[in-house]
Amino acid sequence: MTNALVYMAAFSSSWTAAAFGGFNVVDYLLAAAVVSMVVSRISGRREIRVRAWTLLPFIAAVIISGYDAILVGDAVSPVTDLVRILISTAVVATLLGSVASTSGRTALRRALGWWAAGIGVSSLASGTVSLGLVSFAGILIQPTGLRLSGLSSHPNSIAFSITMALPVVIYFMTTARSFLRAVWWIGVLAACLWGLILADSRSGLLVTIPAVAIALTLAMLHSRLRLLSIPILVVAGILAYTFIPDAVAETRLVQGSAQSDAGRVIYNDDALRTFFDSPVLGGGFDAQAGVAVLLMVLSAGGIVLLLGYYLFVFWPIPTLWRARRDRLAQTGLLSVFVFLGFGLLNPVFVERATFWPVLVAFMGLAAARDRETISRGRTTRSAVAGA
Repeated sequence: MTNALVYMAAFSSSWTAAAFGGFNVVDYLLAAAVVSMVVSRISGRREIRVRAWTLLPFIAAVIISGYDAILVGDAVSPVTDLVRILISTAVVATLLGSVASTSGRTALRRALGWWAAGIGVSSLASGTVSLGLVSFAGILIQPTGLRLSGLSSHPNSIAFSITMALPVVIYFMTTARSFLRAVWWIGVLAACLWGLILADSRSGLLVTIPAVAIALTLAMLHSRLRLLSIPILVVAGILAYTFIPDAVAETRLVQGSAQSDAGRVIYNDDALRTFFDSPVLGGGFDAQAGVAVLLMVLSAGGIVLLLGYYLFVFWPIPTLWRARRDRLAQTGLLSVFVFLGFGLLNPVFVERATFWPVLVAFMGLAAARDRETISRGRTTRSAVAGA
């Protein structure tokens, strides 16, 4: 039951427009998964391990919220922000860790597959809207206009999830063990690219192009074509240089958006001003500003939230780097850098879909290491008893 709820949460994690009561549908699914996990643990059918580093963003957020409430006298409730931070970081990490220790790497891959498929469905939703087949007006909470958002709350939100998903989709596509699975992931890839075009996000195009290039290069180096990788990449580079400028000529990446750029300057200035007024603890979540993750973190929680949040982001990297020959570890590492790149240009602070790839990769390695440690300890105890 817990695994099924985790898969459903992964599938809907990017659907930020599907919300009610101030929270997304995925939040309720994750809460239900936590309840199921605890019940399974009580009955002895599942392991739970809450890793301290996954709580760092939440602890930092509690500190700055407590400071605002007690010392500053801020009457604005930070509960919603605290819950969102906890859900997007520690809850997802703990659930995936439980899936890894109970069901192994295969179940983790399945969760990641559902995650990527959900983003593909959201992208396909954009396509159906563009063709006039459906309309989500009055159903989903999202802006209307020429830029489409799929099942997300904003065009930049779906562009972010697609940009995060594309390396994962390429991973599944190039490691598929059957023709039908490969065809399925090719279809998801096509849907995601369609959705990205319809979102018309400058950040999406800027980050997607190098992310996809790196993902394809890694896939090629692990395939039978690795000896031909250099000439293939040269030809691909020439083709990209020839055709990409025309392909993006009509997009906001080339034409720009004066109104958007002016707004970014104002919001970023507000964020920096708030941070410099209170560099240690920031101005609180009600004063959060900026259109970049770093500025949002600094304005809301200053250095305290900066340390808590980015320690969480970077914590899995050493483990994944040591296992960098593993394709899933490579995909997890790439997802971190995609997030950092996109986050320089957009406020993707507590998106529920953000950390699934890196946490899946990390928890798979951590669970394998834990099992090896336990097995080694049992072997040692047996040898001592036998002596």
